[in-house]
Amino acid sequence: MTVTERLMGVGQWSLDLVEDTPISVLDRLDVRTSGFGHIVVTPVPVDVALGDAILPIARYTGVYREQDRVSLGGLGPNMWVADSNGKGPFYAEGLSTPDGKFADWVTRLRPAQLTPGITSTIAGWFPKTYFGTNLRDPLDEVCLYFGAEWRVTPALAFDIGKRADLFRVDPVAVVVAKESEAGRDLNVQGIPGDVSAPRDVKNIVRRVNLYSGDQDAPTVTFSTPTVSDADFPYRGPDGSVLRMDQRYESWDAPVGSEAQYANNLQNLNKLPHEEIKLTTRQYDIGQNVEVGDNLWVFDPLKGIRDLSNPVDYRGVTIYPEIIRCVGYTWPVRQGMGVYFRRFVKVDGSWVVDWIDLTNYVEFETGDTSVEIGDKPRSTR
Repeated sequence: MTVTERLMGVGQWSLDLVEDTPISVLDRLDVRTSGFGHIVVTPVPVDVALGDAILPIARYTGVYREQDRVSLGGLGPNMWVADSNGKGPFYAEGLSTPDGKFADWVTRLRPAQLTPGITSTIAGWFPKTYFGTNLRDPLDEVCLYFGAEWRVTPALAFDIGKRADLFRVDPVAVVVAKESEAGRDLNVQGIPGDVSAPRDVKNIVRRVNLYSGDQDAPTVTFSTPTVSDADFPYRGPDGSVLRMDQRYESWDAPVGSEAQYANNLQNLNKLPHEEIKLTTRQYDIGQNVEVGDNLWVFDPLKGIRDLSNPVDYRGVTIYPEIIRCVGYTWPVRQGMGVYFRRFVKVDGSWVVDWIDLTNYVEFETGDTSVEIGDKPRSTR
């Protein structure tokens, strides 16, 4: 079984069962009747009789959507917001709030089938109406405006709010290039691996030009760069500050929201794009780093260091960069527990049914691939 998780992305999983899996088990896994059930992975095997009490201790929960005999597959729990094609809850009559406060948007944007999780308090207002929309598009735009993020947890709860409320901003793990440099030091876990660090400036934007209001007489709002022209590192052919502007249109942007909206758009593209990838033999780094958390990365030969950030690690001082984990792909190995959760109709009522698959799973070996820095451009 292999799992791919991504920050505010759908992700995916695949699972092979052994060839002699009992027919009685395969019948209960028939995707035609059990589709959209959940595959649940725990760090160690647990008693399936625990039922839904397994969810809070799960390492991963995925949505079941495809089957080829003993091969199963599906998407991550963020699918309950929308799948990779935007399918999910739809609001034919529109989606809006009484006054556009963040707390009101949280209530409207939380998928009804998920339980409430972490919710931040964020000031401001964004009184916009979305007509004939899915859930994912307004969710992403509202989060962009308020500087918020979201996730669906393995316990099938919906978290939304400030990054610091949802994810770890103070690292507890450091990625190092050499196996000999890895190991635990007090509360810091060393993760050895091979790092590749492609970088580009394709998306750099110096200023956003936001067109809103009336298309016949538009309001044009410019983002305000946080770095002065003299200190901006990129120059044009004559030595003056680089003019790399981007036009955005949001004709239904609420009056008064334009400046913050433009600045947030510009903040997404003001730094070089870095899709740093780590391949490590430590297959379950999720014990130390979850998708969305910060971690330290130190590989001076690849140019990954920050001389302003000294960190004492295993008796020496290193200078790692603080970089965010935005995704990883990991193998489910022997020693973990694997379960299937579905609903079945009994005496006219739908009840939850748990199946222990641990003894039938073809467990994986191999490395974990970690995505650090910016999310890959091709994923959502």
